[in-house]
Amino acid sequence: MQKDFSLTIPTLRKAYANGIHPADIIQEIYGKISESKDFNIFISLYPIDEVITQAEALDKLDPSTPLWGIPFVVKDNIDAADFETTAGCTAFAYKPERDAFVVRRLREAGALLIGKTNLDQFATGLVGTRSPFGPCHNPFNPDYVSGGSSSGSAVAVSLGLASFALGTDTAGSGRVPAAFNNIVGLKPTFGRISVRGVVPACKSLDCVSIFALTPHDAANVFEVVNTRDPLDPWIDDAPRSNLVFSHNFKFGLPDCSQLVFGKNSFYKDAFKAAIECIKSLGGEVCLYDYKPFDETANLLYNGPWLAERLYAVSKLAKDSEDAILPVIREILIKGKAFTALQTFEAKYKLQELQNECAKILSQTDFLLLPTVPSHPTIKAVNTDPIAKNAELGKYTNFVNLLGLCAIAVPAGFDTDTGLPFGISLIAQPHSELKLVELASQIQHKMVASLGATGHSVPEIIKSKSQLIAEPNMVRFAVCGAHLSGQPLNNQLTERGAIFIGAAKTAPVYQFYALPDDTIKRPGLVRQNRGKSIDLELWDIPEANLGTFIASIHAPLGVGRVELADGTDVLGFICESYAIQNAEDITDFGSWRSYISSKTN
Repeated sequence: MQKDFSLTIPTLRKAYANGIHPADIIQEIYGKISESKDFNIFISLYPIDEVITQAEALDKLDPSTPLWGIPFVVKDNIDAADFETTAGCTAFAYKPERDAFVVRRLREAGALLIGKTNLDQFATGLVGTRSPFGPCHNPFNPDYVSGGSSSGSAVAVSLGLASFALGTDTAGSGRVPAAFNNIVGLKPTFGRISVRGVVPACKSLDCVSIFALTPHDAANVFEVVNTRDPLDPWIDDAPRSNLVFSHNFKFGLPDCSQLVFGKNSFYKDAFKAAIECIKSLGGEVCLYDYKPFDETANLLYNGPWLAERLYAVSKLAKDSEDAILPVIREILIKGKAFTALQTFEAKYKLQELQNECAKILSQTDFLLLPTVPSHPTIKAVNTDPIAKNAELGKYTNFVNLLGLCAIAVPAGFDTDTGLPFGISLIAQPHSELKLVELASQIQHKMVASLGATGHSVPEIIKSKSQLIAEPNMVRFAVCGAHLSGQPLNNQLTERGAIFIGAAKTAPVYQFYALPDDTIKRPGLVRQNRGKSIDLELWDIPEANLGTFIASIHAPLGVGRVELADGTDVLGFICESYAIQNAEDITDFGSWRSYISSKTN
């Protein structure tokens, strides 16, 4: 089978609906892996026969599971039961008894793990060169760094060896590689994704991050792993923010004198173009003083958080210091210098800076920054490894210390070097899905290709109104008794909901008339071999969404519904047990057509 499509999640779902099997995709991927060995992407890799066996076993799993047949890789500081976890150091390696919580969630959702990826040793670095397994090379020019520390994960996605990848992010390791590889990097709010089974760098700051070809793919993965882990003491159960920005949003922009770029003038010009793009999407610039964010960033590698990094590998550092790479050892050893007094001094300073930054953030919907100020060669990094690495954290180091979330999104190419440029949107905690929606529009407007695959960015955005609701409103899809003129439509109108327009699902749903109830209702169930079903889109006031959801009775529930254009919104879904005695009405294509057939 010759595959001529990308590995985006909607593309694979469509392929599976048309008869292609996940095992076919795995065959294709392993052919490409054999051609990509010089990039030093993998530390461990399943034999192809084992992954094909796992793919064939999916035939026993409901194909409507969220990530059915979707291939992925994980950074090798995240446990996967079949592999050693090395964290980039063979002397540290151990064989875990079970998957990390996040890996288990992905496998349960039908995703296929291919292998574990290279990284800067102990996730300490932003360059991708600090590994005994060799430096990861940039897919656009192998003389340049891939970014780190989640280097192999990012390169694997960029080259089309996986639909998505897990990384980790403490100082920018889930964002810097995204910028250098023309992919998306989602850094969730601290505590949003379980870190149980993840080797810590700074446990008080570490986040599991997600690399993907598109923002919506990253969101699909996030929805699966954004689940409470009762055994993770760092988990954050706070509710997430509204799902979309208003039409007229504000974005924070530092004074141009506070922005630092490398010698290549392209970065400065590309960032100006990104500003204009976001303004064209309805954004209003809100200038702010970058100084408190810069001061916060400087605390990370000039403060007691270095001692926390040292603590994470203290036994190895004591017993087998030579097993640690010299550049990593030089960084970690500085952690010994911090006293308890200095630790509290830094914590108090951070609290002051958090207050200053919070005032700025309260006046904007998000901050816009370049993800990195420049793109160094591997040679330049090897010549001055610590200084060059520090430069790359200029716009990323503060995010985790302030407890914010961020998304790195592609935003152009340097026509002279052929290297990509990326920007980051940074927002208040729990704003991940708001950032995703806007990032999707930015990617669509500013770049033509996905990663280094050569495949085009999908036409997922027809107009701004599809994704951006009015202030304090949430977009919601209905397909049955809540449609206009139907018996339960008043549950929307009584709550001030506004009709937006007609829509259709992606062709991956089965539609059922549920057994007789007081009011007839349909059930929408995702199946890879389904069809497109008619919907209506409504905007519900955020303040009234809770009471609306509370009015929904089993077997119906609320989840993400994929639309025909590849976007997804909240909407009605149905638990699969309810369709056992239900009438399959998929061929009608809509609830109204089915109701009409019963009355004629």
